[in-house]
Amino acid sequence: MVVSFVVAVFAAVMLALCLVMFIRNEKVYRYRKNLLEQVSDAAHDDINNGRYEAWQARYDAYSEVEYFDMALKFWKPLDSFYPDKAFATKGDFNA
Repeated sequence: MVVSFVVAVFAAVMLALCLVMFIRNEKVYRYRKNLLEQVSDAAHDDINNGRYEAWQARYDAYSEVEYFDMALKFWKPLDSFYPDKAFATKGDFNA
């Protein structure tokens, strides 16, 4: 009887954790997709304005944080992984 209760509680905890991870994965995907669109727009602006060194640095700054780090650290807010988003805004960017 006690064993079945422990198994049921364990299953409920694992189901809840899977649900949290599923939701977090979707949030990370949307966050990184939006950020990558901003980086791409800024990089195209750099290339069009002749700042050929800056565009690659923008993608390098984006790639410093890995997707799985953001997904697995579900207790941290997504904005805390990129505290300085200067690489994602148009204009001068010094790496």
